[in-house]
Amino acid sequence: MGPATKQQSNMRKNKKTKKENTRQHERNTRLRLRLRNERKKQEQQENPLKPLKPLRKHHHEDKHGHNHRHGWRKRERV
Repeated sequence: MGPATKQQSNMRKNKKTKKENTRQHERNTRLRLRLRNERKKQEQQENPLKPLKPLRKHHHEDKHGHNHRHGWRKRERV
């Protein structure tokens, strides 16, 4: 194998450790969830009669192990 190409050396330089990536991902996820929850609470205060989640379809696994939407849930999830 010859010397590393420019692309390969750049890839090596840019590579983050797995730990750094996971930490970043966890921080982003927590932030996103917190923002979403705050937004939901705000909406709920503004319009208390509106259900938190809309009526959803059930999911159903077929014989090949794939999930499909199937039927309706009986009531809103609160």
